[in-house]
Amino acid sequence: MNQQDIEQVVKAVLLKMQSSDTPSAA
Repeated sequence: MNQQDIEQVVKAVLLKMQSSDTPSAA
């Protein structure tokens, strides 16, 4: 995996965690 791929995965996970923890974005 490239560093860019890892960054994309990390960002996606963080976004999912934030959206699930704080549904204020929705």
